[in-house]
Amino acid sequence: MEIAFNPGRSKVLLIRDGLLRAKSMKPNIVKKMGENFEKAYEETGTMLVGVAKKSKVLNYLSLALTLEETFNRAYPCFCEVPEEIEKESYNWARIWLEGPVFGKLHLAKLSDRRDSLVLPVDIPIWLMPRRKEVLEYLAESAKTSFPIIGYPHPLIKAHENAVLHGLEMEVLSDYLVKSIIKLHTEKEIDKILAHITLGHGLNKGG
Repeated sequence: MEIAFNPGRSKVLLIRDGLLRAKSMKPNIVKKMGENFEKAYEETGTMLVGVAKKSKVLNYLSLALTLEETFNRAYPCFCEVPEEIEKESYNWARIWLEGPVFGKLHLAKLSDRRDSLVLPVDIPIWLMPRRKEVLEYLAESAKTSFPIIGYPHPLIKAHENAVLHGLEMEVLSDYLVKSIIKLHTEKEIDKILAHITLGHGLNKGG
């Protein structure tokens, strides 16, 4: 939201890792979020899109899309998902579509490759008149994606920056163990350490 209202440049496309909907959040909160992003768009021109790696809609349609060769094109392409299909794919979609959602679901192939990834993409209702432009920006962001061809590069970088490896993970684990131990008796500490040691052994195949 901070970036949306203060983009710091002439035009920004915010890419959310996930669709513009949330089953776990109260509908009024999601509705308010949508209203704020729309206000930011009106004030600063900041656009927004949600991109997921998978969805039940895509699973539901995958065989039909393959047989019809819907995305078998040598260029990026997309299709809008009718609400009727969403309702057939999710047993709680009626509640979802009437509440905690402010995006219109699409399926999009962002790469020139015929066999490239097809992604579920949510475009805000207020950006539908500029849908083609939004998807063109999104496709542009996927041109340098690796190793997942056709996936927006900013999301790949964000994931790499968020995941802890090696020494960072070891330090974090050490902090967590020390914090937990402080809250327990000596007898409980022995059990905790034995449990942690066993967990490490299982993870490493020992």
